[in-house]
Order: sequence, then structure tokens, then C-alpha cells
Amino acid sequence: MWISFTLMAAAIALSFWVMLVTSLRLNYKKENLETLDRMTWTAMREYGTSEFFNNLKFIAGGESCFIQVLSEENNELLLSLDSDGEKADVQADGIIPDDLFKLLDENAGCYSFCVEDTARNAEWAVEAIVIAAHEGSREVLILSKLLTNIDYLLHVFNTRVIYALLIAILIASVLSFLITKAFAGPVNRLTDKAQQLAAGDYKVTFQKEGCCEVRQLSETLEMAAQEFNATEELRREFVANISHDMKTPLTVISMYAEMIQTVSGDNPAKREEHLERIITEVEKLTGFINDTMELAKLQSRTWEVKRECFDISHLIQSSLMSFEIHHELNDFEIEQDLEEGLFVNADRKLISRVLENFLSNALKFSLNEKKITISAKKENGDVKVSVRDYGTGIEADKLPHIWERYYKVDPYGSNKAGTGIGLHIVKEIMEMHEAAYGVESRMGDGSCFWFCLKAVQKTER
Repeated sequence: MWISFTLMAAAIALSFWVMLVTSLRLNYKKENLETLDRMTWTAMREYGTSEFFNNLKFIAGGESCFIQVLSEENNELLLSLDSDGEKADVQADGIIPDDLFKLLDENAGCYSFCVEDTARNAEWAVEAIVIAAHEGSREVLILSKLLTNIDYLLHVFNTRVIYALLIAILIASVLSFLITKAFAGPVNRLTDKAQQLAAGDYKVTFQKEGCCEVRQLSETLEMAAQEFNATEELRREFVANISHDMKTPLTVISMYAEMIQTVSGDNPAKREEHLERIITEVEKLTGFINDTMELAKLQSRTWEVKRECFDISHLIQSSLMSFEIHHELNDFEIEQDLEEGLFVNADRKLISRVLENFLSNALKFSLNEKKITISAKKENGDVKVSVRDYGTGIEADKLPHIWERYYKVDPYGSNKAGTGIGLHIVKEIMEMHEAAYGVESRMGDGSCFWFCLKAVQKTER
């Protein structure tokens, strides 16, 4: 970066020098000739007046030029003024060409030209114009100005400018070095931290320093590090939960298999009991694996939501029938409060999964009060479905966490079977439908889980 800044400063300085040299070479002589032309015409306008001579003296002294008035008759010099406006002899030989009057004839009485002066290592800019004619003899006003030789002038100019440019480049180089150091320092430290993050150190912190862009990058990387750290903790928790939740049924399966092998192999009743327990544990393990795979699909958004219009009251009744078949209700009372004609546009299979999770939780956590109430009603253009149990309820400080993966609320988590991902699956499904959901619970008064879907007409797709 420092090299780039220095090269850029050098390129700007070089471009500036080239522009000045080119402009000086092209315009120096041109501008002096234009100045002479302007002064010549100014003097000519005063010819024949009493101020003509004074005006010539003023021009000669003010513009540092030489003025002559030459008669065509015998090339007689009528007037000669030096650069101070004083009368003087001819200042230099060879300035006025011998064929001046012929050149004036060819250029409508006005002629501009330049003549080299080798003795002075300079150049004369000359302007000649006919100002009068007496008895066939013309009088010519000649203004001449000594110009410094352009090459010599450029040499002097280059010497001065090169020193100035070198100083400018040096200053730019020092400033660019300081700016680069101030900018690159935070970037280098940020790079080192980012490499630590890439190496797996997710607890690394990023210092917010430097310019605004670097600070924003630091904040972004800090957020990324926090997310990586949270993901890593979740991964460790996931592995721990997987290990625990898989180890328990596998241990039971192994134990009962050994019991069949050593104890109950010849006892049909005991063998049947042990085989039934093995099948139960296999079903638990299968359910856990299916839940985990389903959650992975939902979170990766690879699950295609297949929306259709259906009556959610009918879906609830169908889910209840399936629930009663697959679960031992043990004299549970299931109360239904369902309105008819509650049509929604959603994925039937996913909504059925939500209902299954709510009912399963209500069944496990009802404790001694074996009653579940499920309702579906239309409220403010939405269909609200709720499942209520009459268990111990959930503490207020734990309510925000129940939708997290693998979160289990005591005493339920320690005493009841479950993977801790059922409600997180509900959360993912509801967010895929952009639908509201939640829970209302008080200790000692049970819990009510609910969700809302937009009500539609029966014909809407």
C-alpha cells in the first residue's frame, strides 16, 4: 500500500511536470507575440496625436520592449526607444530583415516573426506594422522584445521543478507511510485474529480499531466468532444428547437381549415380555433418529412446503384418532372444542406434525390430571389452534427457552422420555409458514400451546 501511494504521488508529480513543460514550450513564444501585437495596435491608434510619442515611451518602459519607427526611404531610422523608454541607438543588428517591406506587402502591412540572437543566447520577438505613407514612402512601427531562449528557460525551470517534485514525492511518501501504517496495523491484527478463528479458536475477540470500514469488519467477524462459538457449543451439546439418548435404549435393548439369552429363553411369558420391551426401546430409538433427520431437513430448508386448502378441524380429528391408536391413553379425557369450516392454506403433513408434538407433550406432562383440551376457533381472520394440559406448568423464566433444540424443562426432562427437539421442530414449521405460535403457562395450572394460521375460503388455493 505504501509503495502504491508513493508511485501514485510520483505519477501525479511527473504528470504535472510534463504538463508545465509542454505548456511552457508551446505557449511562451505565442503569448509574447500576442502581447507585442496588442501593444502595436494600441500604439498605432495614437498615431497622429500629441500623445503618440508619450504612449510609445510608456509601452517601451512598461513592457520592457524596444520600439523603432523606420522610413521606407533609404531605410532611415526615424525613432528608436530602449526598454526604459529612452531614446537610443539600434539595440541589435540583424533584427530587422532587409526585405521587411516586401514581407509587409505580402502580409497586408502587418508582420510578426522571431529572430535568434546567438550573442545573447536568446530570441527576439518582432512585430512590424505600417503606420503612415508620405509621398509614396511608408513609415513602419517596429516593436521587438528580447525573449529568453526556451531551452535555457526550460533548463532553469526543470532544475527548480525537479527539486520541488522530489520534495513533494518525499513528503507524499512519508505521509503515505504514516497513513498506511495507521490503516494496515489494524488490518494486520484483524488478519491474525481471523486466522485464529479459521484455526478453530471461536473464543477469539476482535478489537474495534482503525477506520470505519475496518471497525465494521471487526464487528462482523466478532458476530461470526460468536455464531461459530454458539454452533460449536451446540455441536458438543448435540453429540452429548445424541450419545445419551441413544445409549439409554441401546443399553436396555442389550440388557433384555442378554436376559432372553440367559434367563427367559425357555419361558414364553417372560420371553414375550422381554421382546416387547426391546421393541419399545427400538421404537424410541427410531423416533429419535427420525426426529433428528426431520429437524435437519427443516433447518436446511430442503423440505418443500406443499400448501393446500383443507379444514383444520377435520385434520385435528384425524390426528386424534391416530394419536389414540399409537399411544396408551390410560383413561385420558380428551375434550374437543372445534368449530366447523375452518379452512387454512398450509402443508397438511407439517401441521399434523405440530399437532402430534403438542398432543404428545400434553400427554407426557399432564401428570395426575389426565385431561387434554384441544380447540380450534376463528379469531380476527385467523384460525387459532390450542392444546391445553392440566399438569404442573412451566416456570416463567424457562418459557423463552422451550423452543430451543434439546432443551428439557425440569422436572419433565429428568423424568420423562423425549429428545428435546419436538418443540424446536414446531418452531421451524411455524416459521416456514410465517405463522404465529406460542405458549401460555403458570405453575400449578398447566400449559396451553397454540398456533395461528390465516383463515381462507374453501375454494382458495
